[in-house]
Amino acid sequence: TAPLDAKGVEAVCCVIGTAEYCDETMPVFAEQLLRVISSDFEDRVTFANEQELLGTLMNRANQVLVQSANCSLDEAFSKMRATSWEKFSQDVGDHSPYVGDISDQLTKQFGPIARSLSKIHYRFFCDKFVQAFVKRYIDEIYKCRKISEKGAQQLLLDTTLIRTTLLEVPVVAGEGGQMQN
Repeated sequence: TAPLDAKGVEAVCCVIGTAEYCDETMPVFAEQLLRVISSDFEDRVTFANEQELLGTLMNRANQVLVQSANCSLDEAFSKMRATSWEKFSQDVGDHSPYVGDISDQLTKQFGPIARSLSKIHYRFFCDKFVQAFVKRYIDEIYKCRKISEKGAQQLLLDTTLIRTTLLEVPVVAGEGGQMQN
């Protein structure tokens, strides 16, 4: 699967925003409806099922955004797996090329999402993305199989830089700024 393009991200964010609006206005609508209908029908005025469906829709749309952002990292993780960690003998210093790719992709992916979601839904997206990312990152490390001591040191450095990226990208994207490399 491929990541969503800008229009796709915008559409999914619109689904979340519309569902959020409907969920927030439904109790007011129910209250107004109760004022005008016969008291015989008052016990039938409930939108609990609809509100549950809206919650499910918002969660599913958020999963689509998380999956899209995660798919954008496929190439970076391919570079990570292609590195010969077993024979890695360089001096540990600068980050590996895949780390810069992850940072670039996350900045690119998070910006439009931050601009299109409410703060609470953006925070929810970020939390769910980090959960998915950490699981995937660990899985990708396991796929590297044998790792030399210097390779492990490099991966540790890379992990530290990725952690910093995961902490900075959501904030920077939410403020519409550029991340410092």
